[in-house]
Amino acid sequence: MTPAATDWFRRLGPLGRCCVLTVALIGSLAVALPIGFSLQGAGGCIAAIVAAVVVLFSSLIGLLIGDWLRHGGQPMASLLVSMALRMLLPLGACVLVQLNAGLLSDAGFVYFVLAFYLIALPLDTLLAVVHEQPTKAT
Repeated sequence: MTPAATDWFRRLGPLGRCCVLTVALIGSLAVALPIGFSLQGAGGCIAAIVAAVVVLFSSLIGLLIGDWLRHGGQPMASLLVSMALRMLLPLGACVLVQLNAGLLSDAGFVYFVLAFYLIALPLDTLLAVVHEQPTKAT
C-alpha cells in the first residue's frame, strides 16, 4: 500500500471507516445481485440482500464497539469483542436460516454470507491495522 493511501486510511475516523466498509459491501452487492438472480430468481436477490445486510451490520457494530473499547484503554478487549461480533452474528444468522429451511436457505443465503464475509473481513482488518500503526517521526 502506498504511503498516501496509508495516511488516508489512518486519518479516517470511525464514521469514515464505516463508510468505506459500507461502500465496499454495496459494490459487492451490485456484483452479487445478478448472480443471485441468474441462479435462483428473486429469491437469490433477496438472499444476497439479506446476507449483505447481516455482514454489514455485524462489521459496523464490530468496528464501532472495537473503536470505543480501544479508546477506553482496552486494546485486547477491543480486538476480542470486535472479532467475536464480526464472526458470531453472521454465523448465528446462517444457523437460524438453515434450521428454518425456507426461501433464504434454498436461495443460498449461507454462500452469500460467506462471499460478503470474505470481502468484509480483510477490509475490517486493514482498517483496524492501518489505524493502529504508529506514525513515523520525520
